[in-house]
Amino acid sequence: MIGVTLNLLSTSAPWKIIHPADNYINIPTPATSHLPGVALPDPYATIPAADLVTQNYNWRFFSTLKGKDIAAFLPLQFSKSYIDKKREKNPFWGANNSEAIKNLYKSADQIIDMSSDINDDDESKWNLDLILKKISEVSRRENLSHYETMQLILSFCQTPNFTWILDHECEEINPNRKDPYDYFRFPIETLYDKRGDCDCTAMLAYRLFNRAGINAKYLLMKKGDVKHAAVAIEKNDNIQIDDESLVTINGKKFYFCETVGSQWYVGVLPDAYKERVREFENEILVHPERILG
Repeated sequence: MIGVTLNLLSTSAPWKIIHPADNYINIPTPATSHLPGVALPDPYATIPAADLVTQNYNWRFFSTLKGKDIAAFLPLQFSKSYIDKKREKNPFWGANNSEAIKNLYKSADQIIDMSSDINDDDESKWNLDLILKKISEVSRRENLSHYETMQLILSFCQTPNFTWILDHECEEINPNRKDPYDYFRFPIETLYDKRGDCDCTAMLAYRLFNRAGINAKYLLMKKGDVKHAAVAIEKNDNIQIDDESLVTINGKKFYFCETVGSQWYVGVLPDAYKERVREFENEILVHPERILG
């Protein structure tokens, strides 16, 4: 996947924010007193310490409504052996890579299906729920709006939590350093690796938004050899935003969400992609398979 480093300095979007975020995102009900906010039994509780890896996540965005940074910190645990087994199930892994790239949209859809609530593993869902639990805590503590809560989810998936890097440069997914090489990580892989290109961070954002009960679409845009992935989340009537910053999908309005770089806000359509996204809106009328999820 080809992406570019983006920031918020070159553009902004006018928006009006209404209503606080209480009960806006889905957080599992507590199952026991020692697992606040998480319904699953801890899948990492019995894993040997030698197999565990802790990754730390720090993220923030500037709230124009409150005139300050909204920040969060979260450590997550991972099992190294689980990640290795998960990679082996990835349609883009190893000898399957060429075939997966050849059938790119079908393969990306497989990643989405295998990562869905129905098919995902407890190890993955546990960490996703911990992320959403933290976002819910910050949202309630800071009395964030719906828009700002969505932004906190999107900001999690951007830099500095995740470094943008081309797939062929990543030995963990491309041990033979084959170039060119394309690989769509499972969301749990991206969380563990803390790096990836646009298709990986967009897939993670897509999964988090859907796990939070927010209708999202995975956008896979391709023109010649240039490809880009992003996320679109369905327009909420409680948020008024400039129509030029919305993406139309099957007659419905969605907010464009960019994950490459940092400080890209929900509904801000990067100048570098404006023309391409407008072309994409027309393409999906003929190629609906390019809208995933």
